[in-house]
Formats: sequence, structure tokens, C-alpha cells
Amino acid sequence: MINMKKNSIAFLALLLTCVILSAVPSAVEFLGINASVQDLSVILNWSTATETENQGFILERKTDSLSSWDPLASYINSDALIGQGTVSSQTNYSYADSLVISGETYFYRISGIDNANNIGLLDSLSITVEEVGLAPIVPCAFILTAYPNPFNPRIVITLQYPVNSNTSVNIYDIQGALVDQLINGFVGAGHYELTWDASGMPSGVYIVKMLAGKIQRSQKIVLMK
Repeated sequence: MINMKKNSIAFLALLLTCVILSAVPSAVEFLGINASVQDLSVILNWSTATETENQGFILERKTDSLSSWDPLASYINSDALIGQGTVSSQTNYSYADSLVISGETYFYRISGIDNANNIGLLDSLSITVEEVGLAPIVPCAFILTAYPNPFNPRIVITLQYPVNSNTSVNIYDIQGALVDQLINGFVGAGHYELTWDASGMPSGVYIVKMLAGKIQRSQKIVLMK
């Protein structure tokens, strides 16, 4: 706990220094920073061509272009921001900001600090988080399930597709005769639910069969009236 408090105080002190010394030349040859939205995070990626006695980096963030910068992370409290010291080859860095909200625009800036505690502002950018977390979740495998099972007279058939596929989903009786066709055509990657109404069918065992390209999945279902 004591170390955490010391780190926080040191981080804030560095940020105050950054405001004062932002014009000091940086200890790195900076190649630029970019941002992208992945899952529920803003991913910041940046690179250096060379580094000279580089302790690391400081990231700040704000949600209004006119407001003041707030501390986000630094080399003191995040290993992802620790510099390479002195190197003459390219180094790539990445940091994930998971504290974001869909529809908000975020402004970021990055600074570098050398072994003499000289801080130089490197770059800044902004990104809008569009509908984070609302995009459909694409599964990693073809899946076919059915519930409730046994059922009477309706059953929900759940399908999951990791890629787009030409698909057929059919219902067969226990002798292998086709009794119903639920899908016959192109299906995009994603999650789907179908309801089969067996009101006109006799009690017994049926087979749901999905054919997606060369992939086959089947599920035994029991109608009990």
C-alpha cells in the first residue's frame, strides 16, 4: 500500500513537471502514435526509432478539447510504458485504455522522460469510441444446440457461425426422412435462434442437422406430447 501511494505521488509530480518542461527535447526519436477501438478498449500503439537514456513514457487523457489533461498511466505504474534505456533499433509499444464509454471522444497525449528527468511532449491525438460493445459477437466455432429438450410443442434451435456460409438446417425423423427445412441459403457469421413448432408432428425422436459448407452438426431432440 505504501509503495502504491509513493508511485501515485511520483506520477502526479512527473505530470506537473511535464506541464512546465513540455518544450524540453525528448530522449527518443519518435515515429508516431495511433489509436484504434477493440472490444471495450482504446488501443494506443506507438514506436520509437532510437532511444537515449529513456526511462519511459507518460500518457494523459481528456474528454473535452478545452479541458485540462488528466493522468492516465506512466512508466512508474505500468510496465507497458517503461522505456528501453539506450537503443538504436526500433521499439514498438502498446497500451489499452479500458475506461471508455461508447459515443465519447477521447483526447490523448504522450510524453517521454530521460534519466535526468527531462520530459518532452511527443505527440497527441483523438479518437471517437463508436458503439463499443454493441457489435455482434462472432463465435470461434460452428455450434448447434436446441432447448428445451425434451420439448412440447416448440423448441428453440441455436446456431453460431464463425464465418459466412451457405447453410441448410433440416429436421429429420428417426428413420431419416426429411420433415421440415428451416434454412436453405447464405448465412452471415453470428448468433441465430430459430423456433420449430412441432404441433402437427407425432411424439418421438427427431434429428436437427446443420450443414454449413463442409461442416456438419446434428442434435437429437425429443418431442413428448
